[in-house]
Amino acid sequence: MNQTTAGYPAFPAGPHADVLHGRTVPDPFRALESAGDEVDGWVARQNGSARNWLDSREPDADTVRLLTTLLELPTRTVPAQRPTGLFFTEKRQGADAPLLRREHSDGIEDLVDPIRRVGSPTARIAAWSVSPDGALLAFQLSGRGQRLGPLILRELATGAESELPPRGLERPALAWTATGILYARSRSGDGGSDACGLFHLDLASGRSTSVWQPESDIEPVFAVPAVSADRRSLLLTVRYGGDRRNALLLGDLADGLESVRWRTLLPAGRTVTHARFDAAGRLLVHTDLGAARGRVCSVDPDDTDPSRWRELYVPRGEAVIRHVVPFRGGVAVHSVDRGVSRVELVDPATADIRELALPGEGIVRSMTAGDGDEPVLWISYEQPAVPPRVLRVCADSPADHAVWFAAPLEAAVDVTVTAETCLSADGTRIPVTVFEPGSGASSQRPMILSVYGGFGLTLNREFNAQLLAWLSGGGAYAFAHVRGGGDLGAAWHDAGRGRGKSRSVDDLIAVAEHLSATGRTSRDRLALFGASNGGLLAAAAGVRRPDLVRACVAVHPVTDLARYTRLGDGAAWKSEYGDPEDAGDLAALLSYSPYHAVRDGVRYPAFLFMAGSSDRRVPSAHSRKLCAALQAATRADPDTFPVLLREEAEVGHGAVPADLVNRWHLDRFTFLADCLGLGRARPGTPERNGVFEP
Repeated sequence: MNQTTAGYPAFPAGPHADVLHGRTVPDPFRALESAGDEVDGWVARQNGSARNWLDSREPDADTVRLLTTLLELPTRTVPAQRPTGLFFTEKRQGADAPLLRREHSDGIEDLVDPIRRVGSPTARIAAWSVSPDGALLAFQLSGRGQRLGPLILRELATGAESELPPRGLERPALAWTATGILYARSRSGDGGSDACGLFHLDLASGRSTSVWQPESDIEPVFAVPAVSADRRSLLLTVRYGGDRRNALLLGDLADGLESVRWRTLLPAGRTVTHARFDAAGRLLVHTDLGAARGRVCSVDPDDTDPSRWRELYVPRGEAVIRHVVPFRGGVAVHSVDRGVSRVELVDPATADIRELALPGEGIVRSMTAGDGDEPVLWISYEQPAVPPRVLRVCADSPADHAVWFAAPLEAAVDVTVTAETCLSADGTRIPVTVFEPGSGASSQRPMILSVYGGFGLTLNREFNAQLLAWLSGGGAYAFAHVRGGGDLGAAWHDAGRGRGKSRSVDDLIAVAEHLSATGRTSRDRLALFGASNGGLLAAAAGVRRPDLVRACVAVHPVTDLARYTRLGDGAAWKSEYGDPEDAGDLAALLSYSPYHAVRDGVRYPAFLFMAGSSDRRVPSAHSRKLCAALQAATRADPDTFPVLLREEAEVGHGAVPADLVNRWHLDRFTFLADCLGLGRARPGTPERNGVFEP
């Protein structure tokens, strides 16, 4: 087919429609959910059209060079400390993939180079774990298209390797026992040993034994095991699908791993609760049960009734607890207040609290405890204009820290960060974080408004290559901390999920209006950006209010809320979005579903959809369908307000192969820079010429 609509490669609209609860729900581009020559040809032509448009634009060369440099900076994770050394992954300057490395008294050695092992530039280390004594390493590699290999066991003293019997595992969480490895399988295969659940692999015999299986066939099931230091107890955190309200189980190992006696500390679907054993065998619980922003409790393993948990810590002000890490002699509690981290050290015996000094206002990405005699913490810390550093902190001197690793950054940008609020449609105050270059005094800057707003996750003040490059070119960047995210705790998440999900869109629209009304930007210099759930919100706001923004970038977005449960992993997200099989839920879903909100003859903003054909979580059908609908409906000029689709065959959800990473980022940067006029003055035309009216 070579048909075109307004200059776009066209796809014929069909008569598809579903009658749901007595309501006819049109689905004219249903055919784009399927594979076939016609669909493949349309996708290829869309990619060609997008490539031609993007290649005809020339963003500022210095800004592009800076973005490329920032994307290629070296990174290092916090280490796992063992008697045989520090184990960590590190991505070197300009390298395609991180290596697994070990630091010991003789220096640093490379343990696993995934690209060399697999023979593909897209190979990655999917999972790894080191035994408590530091003698054994288990790891899993992935190749192009995120194909996952077997678990491999290496004896570190000799280098001898063997493939472990479990097959088809998806980045399993591992825990070590005296005789083997506990591993979780999140999806069932053909039954038998391929059922989902928790299993123990005996390393001597190679035999796997079922330790726990879910009561129902709900999939996927994510289980994370932990064994107490005295090997008397087994802790299991279980999450079903996309519902973060997990179950917490405690197993008694007195009769061995084949006859574990389980107690349910908390059932699934009630609250988000995480627990860990400390070195003394105490059970430490981080929960939002009875505390929307979280609390930390000490639990007696022999008396786990929640009414008798001993409270050790509650966050101050509007902070929300994110991580709890036991270390020798105490507990480190990481809380976040509107994207800014605080780490406090708690004495479990007295509940006394000391604050750990962090360098500036930034975010703790991860934190681990040392395994030696000293009370050591390893902290990965970053700020918007400062790349991640790994700090070594001794809890006895919390005001001091040593930088174990820091990425060099010669080209720095001064960033002014402002935290403010605006009113949403129902009067709720929505937090907004604005990033501007220099003093932040200029107005009418080209601005990117970023959003996520789902599954209780947050937008934090972390290092962001696109943000920093955008600011270096004179633009501004903002975060909308909308309901549905976890920015203000569990109640904030609950207010923006299920039938309340449309509030997330209301909040995003309110933030966009606020940024224009305060003069920070204007409607013809404002773009929405979001990925996954954030892509859903950005697309929904851009379709609902085409007059409000100049452009929208949606990466792996969910766009068809009537059929999302039938596409990819969508059936696992009912707790977040609702169930289309329920009449009330369907009405709520259709109130903000971007695909169903498109209207003929509207001048829509410019849209760039970025999707992966290998994305099982959010299939590219979501992007295809909304792209086709907008291209057929919009009356905007396709050259200045294009609707583009960039679909890559080997891209998974949030996982872009190494050889495509820079191109992926540069394409969306080019799109936004051209649409918003980054790096060049705007002609003195009235604002109405740059925005849209129905």
